[in-house]
Amino acid sequence: MNELSTKERDQFGRFEIIPRDKAKLVSYEVAVQTRNNDYVADFLEEVADIPCIHIGDPSRGGATTYGYPRDFGFPYETRSIFKLFLEVERVT
Repeated sequence: MNELSTKERDQFGRFEIIPRDKAKLVSYEVAVQTRNNDYVADFLEEVADIPCIHIGDPSRGGATTYGYPRDFGFPYETRSIFKLFLEVERVT
């Protein structure tokens, strides 16, 4: 979980901690056809600041998450498939 609290100074110069919601990170593994990997990467960068609904595969215990895509990568590939690992910061 990420702590999103901030530290601010009050009118007398003393620090005050402003508590924020905590964010849970959810990871997804997605199969992407190799010919589409550039499109998918560009799309994820484009929507990085837009909260989206991410739906996992129910047959594999996948979760539905409302949040921001935070990190992704293509660490595994074959001729026809790239494995995309997507990390989503859940909105609480």
